[in-house]
Amino acid sequence: MRWWRDSSVSSLETLKPLDPAIHSQVRLAVMSILISVKQADFNFLKKATETMDGNLSTHLSKLEEAPDHVFLERKMADRFCEIS
Repeated sequence: MRWWRDSSVSSLETLKPLDPAIHSQVRLAVMSILISVKQADFNFLKKATETMDGNLSTHLSKLEEAPDHVFLERKMADRFCEIS
């Protein structure tokens, strides 16, 4: 197998660092899911990420605190998340 170096591709030194808000595996999974579906309720995300209530809630709060990541809508029975 032969590898070519494409000069148009950035080197690792020039890549931007990961955003700390989505650095966590669970938060990255949530963002990936929301990019696909645009909106999801808490139970859907919990099942898809295989996390517990408290763990997912903490990660969603971190994403909500970060500017321009997710919008959380809280209702009496359900919690909805959508990407903004």
